Amino acid sequence: MLEAIDAIKSQLERSDIPLGIHHKLKNIPKYYTRRYNVQVLYHFEMPYSHRLFYTIRRSKDERKPYF
Repeated sequence: MLEAIDAIKSQLERSDIPLGIHHKLKNIPKYYTRRYNVQVLYHFEMPYSHRLFYTIRRSKDERKPYF
């Protein structure tokens, strides 16, 4: 499992665009959008029926997004 996470992390670091399956805002539970200010959500299918979810946010000081 850790090897799969490391592989996905390296893919994301090398890419200029978001990777994975995109979830529409209306499909994200309101709890997460309010509590965590989630505006966009992506996921990867992992081994053993697990999923890795991530969101992209902009830092307050920089114009570059961070994961």
